[in-house]
Amino acid sequence: MAKKKCSSPSEAKSPLIALLTDFGWDGWYVGAMKGVILSICPGVQIVDLTHGISPHSIAEGALLLNAMQRYFPAGTIFVAVVDPGVGTVREPIIAQADGKIFVAPNNGLLGLVLQGAKQWDCRLISNQAYFLEEISSTFHGRDIFAPVAAHIASGVPIEEIAPQQTECFRLATATASYDRGYIEGNIIYFDRFGNAVTNITRVLFEKSFSQKGSRSRSGKKSASTLPVVSVAVKDYELTRICNTFGDVKPGEPVAYWGSLGTLEIGINLGNAHHAMNLRLLDKVTIKKVGENVA
Repeated sequence: MAKKKCSSPSEAKSPLIALLTDFGWDGWYVGAMKGVILSICPGVQIVDLTHGISPHSIAEGALLLNAMQRYFPAGTIFVAVVDPGVGTVREPIIAQADGKIFVAPNNGLLGLVLQGAKQWDCRLISNQAYFLEEISSTFHGRDIFAPVAAHIASGVPIEEIAPQQTECFRLATATASYDRGYIEGNIIYFDRFGNAVTNITRVLFEKSFSQKGSRSRSGKKSASTLPVVSVAVKDYELTRICNTFGDVKPGEPVAYWGSLGTLEIGINLGNAHHAMNLRLLDKVTIKKVGENVA
């Protein structure tokens, strides 16, 4: 089976591969993956999304991958490796979603990407001709995902590498839910400032709590308003969702809609992760506590 040679930048538009892992910025893992990619496709551009995902945190990886991929052009090939089940029966997959390509383990890492996609297709990577010759049981990022992405960048059809369609695993903790007046979600990421990012989206909040046709003080109907709510996490109850940190005094906790489009919990000029003793997967609840008068 002849493998295609990757075009150089002077011959064609250079393909783009974006990497996301929990390998960290030190050590040799990321460098090895890049070496494999460049050996197969020397003309490819490689972008590091992040290698700072918390070790084994699939939910965090799913959140950040989905947040970042939307800003990349169609045709980008994403290699996402947060893979605590490496070497087990979990599947390696290729997913195509809205013109972009994702190479990853089938463990929920692509769940949010596919959940938000208008069109998608998921396939089982099975053609070992596009793997490295020697495959480690603990480093599929180097031996399977990196070479597969490089061959796709070189023009090998996805159906040749992954001829069989498969189901994409969805991670339960990556989705918040609404039931009987409550939204329940989880903390799935802490940024470097200690702000806790949840999986509760603003879209879910507005869909769940929007009050169509409510009346203002003047008696006129408004198109849509939202009720007064409280946000509970651990032993804390925050009485409103603010616009920004400065809406509360320095040192006070604050709930707000972050730039990822999800609810975040922080402390003005402080670190909520440590000061509030928050942990990954801590439950966060939003409940209605009153009517909002326009």
